[in-house]
Amino acid sequence: FIAKVHIGHLATIGLDNKPRVRPVGAGIFYGDDVYFFTLSIRNKHAEMQANPNVEIVWFTFEGEVQVHIKGQAVLVEDEVIRQRFRNQVGVIDKLVPAELRQYYVLYKIHPDKVEYSKGFATSYTEIPWY
Repeated sequence: FIAKVHIGHLATIGLDNKPRVRPVGAGIFYGDDVYFFTLSIRNKHAEMQANPNVEIVWFTFEGEVQVHIKGQAVLVEDEVIRQRFRNQVGVIDKLVPAELRQYYVLYKIHPDKVEYSKGFATSYTEIPWY
């Protein structure tokens, strides 16, 4: 489902201690972790450094399905994984202007809690993450 939807919405706690939400391309998995990138000059990088508790939500009208993943965002410093992600995703070198690519940072989330909902009137169900 997540790979099909591609774009999730990342919730962070802003530096002003208020919630922030923005779309992220977070559909790459290595092991049990979810990976996504940002730029070190963006607010979400500073927010996750200050408070790593995040949630990503994927949603589609088709089937009215939602998947929520909660966990802590961890900065990935392993250059092999960073390059693997960059090569696999491709969007960094295609869409990020050349002068901003130096600010590329990679994050991973190991899910602490995963919730699923199908239908707008249904409750969330906690599901296992494999």
